[in-house]
This record gives sequence, C-alpha cells and structure tokens, in this order.
Amino acid sequence: MEITWDVIDSHAYQFRNIGVKADTSVLVLGDRSSEPSIRDVARLALQSIGAPVVEVLSTAAFSGEAQYENFTTELVSSCFSSSDYVIDCTIEKLTRNLDLDSIERSGTQIFVEGENTWIPVGETAKHR
Repeated sequence: MEITWDVIDSHAYQFRNIGVKADTSVLVLGDRSSEPSIRDVARLALQSIGAPVVEVLSTAAFSGEAQYENFTTELVSSCFSSSDYVIDCTIEKLTRNLDLDSIERSGTQIFVEGENTWIPVGETAKHR
C-alpha cells in the first residue's frame, strides 16, 4: 500500500464515522509480521483527527508461548480497557484470544481492517 494523503484522509473519514474524535483515546496494535504501512496509515489518520494515539507493537511476550500467555492476556486486556478505541492492525492476532466481552463492557470498541474498511472485531467473519 502506498501511503498518500488521499489514503490517510480516507481512513480518517472512516475513523470519524465510527466515532473517533480529538478527545478519545486510541490504541493501535501492530505486529512485526504485519504490513507496517497499514499501521502507519492508521496512526497518521488518527493523528490527523487529533486523537491521542498509543501504538503497541508485539514483542516476545506476544509470541503465543505458554510461559507468556497469562501475562500477555492481562497486559493487553488492561491496555484495551483503558482506551476508547482499539485499532487492530494484526489481522486479529492479538485480539482473537482475549475476553472481548469484558473489554467491550468497559466501553472499548475494537476495530480490525476489513476489505478497504474498518469493521468491529466481532463482524470480521461476515466481511471475509
């Protein structure tokens, strides 16, 4: 994906439509194996709206190894719950094994990239 202002503006438009504003906190999840440009586009689009963005990149703790699993689940769940929105740029690698119901009860909305659009995490099967 080539990063242009049109692409950034298109993503910013989508984020505004799902409710992201300058006073909402957003967590962008990244993965070293995912295409970095979608992470960059999401971050730039959110920043163009004025939303405070925290970017979390996976580390060894997110590798799926049993010794890190509980720590990772608690850490990520805590980060999610303290944000208004989570933009998952990892093709759901970091969200699929979490207790999404409890995270969503905290008011956090989680979105993943679909086919040229950002969709709620629970609706991804309908769009693929």
